[in-house]
Amino acid sequence: MVRNASGGCAVLCKLSELAECRTAHVAGLRGERELSRRLYSMGLCPGAELCVCGSLPGMVRVRIMGTTLGLTREDAENIDVSPVE
Repeated sequence: MVRNASGGCAVLCKLSELAECRTAHVAGLRGERELSRRLYSMGLCPGAELCVCGSLPGMVRVRIMGTTLGLTREDAENIDVSPVE
């Protein structure tokens, strides 16, 4: 991961590393097939736009397609994103 001047990550990074209030596009999903299938069913598929709207220890909240989702930080580690500048 590479940090840019605004504190976000450049090029590709894990969703868990994306700064709060940043928008990004899902670039890919990693992990076991069942996890990927579950994330995909929640709308977290390649190309989808999301925004990190908050985080707590062990959890990341994202807004995607008009819905707010709470993801474990472990699940967020398996989602690669490309930040929107």
